[in-house]
Amino acid sequence: FISAEESERMWEEKVLGHDYVVMLVMGPWFRDEFSNGDLFGKLRPLSAVLPGWLEEGMCVQDIVWDEDLGEYRLEPDGRRDAFVALA
Repeated sequence: FISAEESERMWEEKVLGHDYVVMLVMGPWFRDEFSNGDLFGKLRPLSAVLPGWLEEGMCVQDIVWDEDLGEYRLEPDGRRDAFVALA
């Protein structure tokens, strides 16, 4: 992960690889690569599993329900951008 400031700098200066910087967001659906059995790899609604995972403490980042927006969001930590590259 890189900071928001580093991400902005890379884009402004068009640093080599700047177009590989992505922002992490949460959508209503996800490909389940965390459950066992028949659920593994299935496209599932995030709301079907995230509340339980949050209760169990399975999530590394703080994820909260935003009542005003009606969606889950990552708590801001200044590190929501990731640099993605193929090796």
